[in-house]
Amino acid sequence: MTNPIKGFSKLSKQGKIEWIVDQYFTDNKEDAIALLKGYWHENEKVQKLHDEFIENTVTNFLTPY
Repeated sequence: MTNPIKGFSKLSKQGKIEWIVDQYFTDNKEDAIALLKGYWHENEKVQKLHDEFIENTVTNFLTPY
């Protein structure tokens, strides 16, 4: 990728995921989307809290203490 990304922050969370998958995955796009969504918290209220910490979040990155 040599061109700067324009308008990424304006996309919805789903739009950001679709953009990433379209740019970087050629096969099994559905699997790539499922992988990214697989890290989301199952409680929607908790996930919404995670999403509000960072403007351009697409998934969670879990680390142990």
